[in-house]
Amino acid sequence: MANFKVVLNTRESNWSVDWYVNDTKVTDTYVYTTNPTITYVGFSREGNVKGFIDNFQLSVIPEPSTVVLL
Repeated sequence: MANFKVVLNTRESNWSVDWYVNDTKVTDTYVYTTNPTITYVGFSREGNVKGFIDNFQLSVIPEPSTVVLL
């Protein structure tokens, strides 16, 4: 079973996204030229890929300056 992770970094003026499989980065970082408006999160499959989602987590990672305050 594989663990897939998508990390959206919104801390910079131009957001970026990275994709991981089993904690190994699988593509180059994508940097948006125009930041998207996120209204929903969806899942799809491509081709003959089979699998299932057994756990979905959406979390906010605090900015480093916020952690220092704690």
